[in-house]
Amino acid sequence: MNNIDKYNKGRVEIDLTYNCNLFCNNCSRCCGIAKSTKDDMSVADVQKFVKESVDLGYEWKRIKINGGEAVLNSQFVDIVGVLLQYKKKYNQTCVLEIGTNGYPKLSEKIQVLNVTAENIKVFNSNKAIGCSPHFFTFNVAPYDFFEFNKFCFYKVANICGYLCQCGTSLNKHGFYSCPMCAAIDRIFGFNLGFKKLSRYAIDKTCIQFLGLCKFCGMLRCEMYAKKTTNFFNCKHKHELFLVNCKAVPLVSKKQVMSKSWKSALTKYKNKNCCF
Repeated sequence: MNNIDKYNKGRVEIDLTYNCNLFCNNCSRCCGIAKSTKDDMSVADVQKFVKESVDLGYEWKRIKINGGEAVLNSQFVDIVGVLLQYKKKYNQTCVLEIGTNGYPKLSEKIQVLNVTAENIKVFNSNKAIGCSPHFFTFNVAPYDFFEFNKFCFYKVANICGYLCQCGTSLNKHGFYSCPMCAAIDRIFGFNLGFKKLSRYAIDKTCIQFLGLCKFCGMLRCEMYAKKTTNFFNCKHKHELFLVNCKAVPLVSKKQVMSKSWKSALTKYKNKNCCF
């Protein structure tokens, strides 16, 4: 069984852009703190993805177009057209989805494509009328807490539900275990994305688990929700974990950021002249 089937259940999310019309705090794509158009996917990028999928004989069960706000990608219509052709020609059972925050121009873009609900599904979070009041504190790194010292982050495969829920992630930098890993690598700049689908399908994703998941605040939320002491090698660390989950909230209206994220974001902005 390859990594696509083992962890991601045949699902892939393509983050077309990290640009967004909103400034939501604790955004899991970091659009609120570092929106960008330089990482926009192109038609050629998506055509490459389709070709690799066909050449490998891999039939995706679900492809979701996401962002940022995906509609803000200047090639949005053409990219969706490429995926519609893939569905029609190679994989008619594939479910195509678009994620949006309710950006007003989405409807006119869909009209240009002339598609029906049978061909593509639109998931509208309706955040355009006001940012989500509560997000998980994505930018709080477990790595910054004592209890995660010597923690085996390879365990993430058995802890995190987002691997199956979201599926494989694809952005300008390559394939990732999930969209959160992709967002983390964009800011921290480790360049851990797999450039080819064939490599992602056979290589050990523990490279990304070990290198990226330590910075994911969603992991703290997942561990807290499961309410088990099995994650740590001693009772003291589990107790400390619970204390820190109250001291540094898991959910917040305000932007929350730990020291690793503050450092990485400063370097990212200095390098990319963000804002």
